[in-house]
Order: sequence, then structure tokens, then C-alpha cells
Amino acid sequence: MKKSFVRRAVALSMIGVMMLSGAATGCGKKKVDYNIDDENGGSENGGSGDSGELRAKVKAPESYTGDIPVGNSGLSSIKINAEKIEIPNASTMSVVYCEPLSYDSDYKKTLAESFFDKSKGIYKYDYEKPIREDVQKELDVYQAMLDDANAAGDTENAQWIGDTVNSLKSDLAKATDEREPVGDTYDSDSYIGYIGDQLYELDMYGDSSGANGSASIAPYPYITIKDIRPHDDCYNVSYYGDDYNSYDLENQSDMTKDEAVSYATSYLADLGFKDAMLKSCSPLIWDYYDYAGNTLAEECDGWSITFVKSVDNVPIYSPDVWNLDYLDTNNVWYTTSDQTINLSIYNGSAFQVNINYSLNTIKEDSDVELLSWDEILKSAQEKIPEFYKDNKTSYLDLEFDKVKLTYFRVKDEDTTGQYKLIPVWAFISTSYGDEEGDTSTEEDTEEDTEDSAFEDSYPTQLILINAMDGSLIDVASQLEGESYDSDDVTSSTISDDGSFAVEKEVDEGDIQ
Repeated sequence: MKKSFVRRAVALSMIGVMMLSGAATGCGKKKVDYNIDDENGGSENGGSGDSGELRAKVKAPESYTGDIPVGNSGLSSIKINAEKIEIPNASTMSVVYCEPLSYDSDYKKTLAESFFDKSKGIYKYDYEKPIREDVQKELDVYQAMLDDANAAGDTENAQWIGDTVNSLKSDLAKATDEREPVGDTYDSDSYIGYIGDQLYELDMYGDSSGANGSASIAPYPYITIKDIRPHDDCYNVSYYGDDYNSYDLENQSDMTKDEAVSYATSYLADLGFKDAMLKSCSPLIWDYYDYAGNTLAEECDGWSITFVKSVDNVPIYSPDVWNLDYLDTNNVWYTTSDQTINLSIYNGSAFQVNINYSLNTIKEDSDVELLSWDEILKSAQEKIPEFYKDNKTSYLDLEFDKVKLTYFRVKDEDTTGQYKLIPVWAFISTSYGDEEGDTSTEEDTEEDTEDSAFEDSYPTQLILINAMDGSLIDVASQLEGESYDSDDVTSSTISDDGSFAVEKEVDEGDIQ
């Protein structure tokens, strides 16, 4: 297999591109309960438990099973089989009007000074102007990797590692000793500063419209991540939340679940995110690798926490659309806006944060009028067959096993470039519904409850109906999709965060 010549983070870990996720809590050296109690809001529904007030207002049953006429959809059957119809813990719902958060100089300054210790200096980061100390840290790691590869007679890995060593030596020759202070104008997208004694890099993305603006902060240089939680003979580490609790590993964190959630909530409030609500909490898995990418160890220590923007303590619904069967995600890129914040917490503090939070609330219309369940069901019986007539799916039989009243972001048709968070009914089909021969027992109930929250986030079919007028919401049109030719995708399009550069094409098989 041809090896790619990859600079900076990618050479250490392809997984690192995707691991801007969060963490939070654990118990020392023992099995722990990974579920989040209802009072902490630890599911997709967060604090939206059912008090009964809103359910009575919309006259929704606790559950529903029934058929939807297939019409001219081309389908053999359409069913709703929801064991529980989820309703927010509220007496009313609202419409919230939002504008995109602009990542202008003032906001970048506010964010940078919220993260960094200003007394130790905040600096501009410029990939084209390497700092000698930073390059030397990378060079030392790659040189050690090269020594291991040569000692093992591994010529394939030695070649690309050697190329990286030579490139870093070239960078070292032109490197400077002085970092450039940011000054009063925050006119770039990346900054370096201190949190405690550790250097961090803050990257901010998004044009002046801010519609899909985001930010991330992580240890700098990237290779120092392996020093946060060291492991013998490790050159590369990746970490990620075990969303489905699929790893049979003891969590070694000294933080309890409640301590971590409390810490994370306060942390976000200090950053100004006071309408963020807990969405999920997962154990944090660390994978350690040798110079060739072979796994040295896999351990659990810490937690991954995700928060989501909320309306009156009800989290907005921000599903991942890549599993939706009727969307052509192979040839169309859908720019979703999750409105989430992820934190990675280890050893009592957050060491990485990813912010996909780009909406400012302008105003709110409270206590909007909602259609009754019967009216929504009638609309579903009309709209769903019509939708599948024009949006083909590979299935002949559809079953929506989850139904929930929630909030969803839509474009404000009356004001260009702005958005609304509106009440919607979500009809969801998951790939984890009951299967023939299911042998689950009561002991599985607790784990199944947590899995249910993640199933909502990864639907295979999704229909959204406006809870106020019964109209169908076209998910694709709300996600600002744009077409691209998959043949044109090269290594340079893997990430646009500026944290690394790829200097020649990467074989498809090299990217896991």
C-alpha cells in the first residue's frame, strides 16, 4: 500500500481529525454506572421528561401503533410503532428567532481571552512561520519513530517517517524563536496560549455570516496530547467517547459522574453558554499506538460529554443525517449545524473542547399554538406517502419506532440568513429496533434506555412535521447541501481546520 506523506497531526493519528469530542466523569478503579440520571438531563431529551402538562394540551397518547396509507409512494407498507411518544417537560412551547454568530475580531478576542491565561501571553499561530521549540518537539518524536522502524527493518514505514523527519529538519532551519503576540486585533483564525503550564491552540472557523461557525481548542503542538496521559513506548494516542458502552473496560477516572457534569456545566457557563443542556455522557477510551500504528493498549479513563443548545430547558433535536437512507450522502455534502459543545475531561479538567454553537437568540414567541396529536397524525398520513413518492428509499417496508415532540432549527423564510427554532414532531426510524429472536432481559433495560437516546441521533428514516401548522419540513433543504464529485476529493479536503497540511495524495485505503 502506498503511504501518504502527512504532516503534523495526521502522521501521528488519522483518528485525531475526528476526535474533537468531549469527556466527563468516572469512578476510581471500579465499574461505574454510565447512565445519566434524569435530573442531569443525560439523554437526547435532556431535561425534557414528561410532566404531563404539554401531553394533555396536545392530547397525545403515551404510545401509538398504526398504519399509514402508502398511497403512490411505491412502498409496500408504512407503520408507526412507537412504544413511547416523547413529550417535553413543559406546559408550552415557543418559537425562537436566531441570527448566526459572527466570528469577527471582537468575538475571537472574547473567546481567546476566556480560554487562555492572558498574563502569559496570547499569540498568533501561523503554519508558515514555525517556532523552533515546537518543530523540535515534533522532530524528536518522528526521529524516535524512524529509529524504531529502522531497528525493526520496516522499510515501508521508515520511508514516510523519514520523509517527515527531513521536512521537519527543513522547517527547523527556517524556524524562528519568537512567537508573534496577538496585539489588539484578532484578525486570524488560529491562536496559541497557555492554560496552566500547557500550551494550547485555539482554532476558529466560519465566515462573516457565522451560519456554521465553530471553534476548537486542544493541546499544542498536537504531539503533546500523548503526554497528557502517557503510556510506555507510545508515539500516537487517540481518544473518543464510548457512546454505546461497548468496551468492557474499567473507568480509571477519579471524578464521579455528578462531579464531572457539574464541572462541565460551570465551565460552559463561564464561557457564556448558559442555554446549553446536557445531551450525553460516555466513558472516554484511550487507544495507544506504536510507530507503525499498531495498538499498544486500550484503556478507559475519563468521560466524553456533549451539550446541546436548548429552548426553555428543552434541547433542540440535532440528528446526524448521514444514515438517512433517502439522502445521497455519497455525492452531496450536507453542512449540518448541530449546535453542540463537546468537552474532553481528564484528571479533573477539560483538555479539549469542540464548539459547534453558532446561533444567537434574538427574540422568542412564547406559548405558540400547537396542533393536536390527531391533527398531526392526519398530516403524517398525507405528507409521508407524498414525501416518499419523490424521495426514494431502498426499503419497501418502513416502520417509525420513535415519535417525539421537540425543537428543530429551520431557515427563517422572512429574513435571509437567519433561523428559527420551532416545535416539530419527529417520526424516527432507527436501525436498532426490536428484532426477531431478541433475547434481551430485564438486566439489559438500563443499557437499552441509554442506547435509545443515541438511536434518536442516528436515524435511518426521519420525517419532521411542523407542530404548529402540520407542514412537512424538508430536512435536506434545511441543511444547506451542496453537490460535489467524490472523484475530486483528495487528502487536502479531509479537514479544513488548518492544523495540518497534506503534501501529496492519500490512498483511499490509508484513511481508516
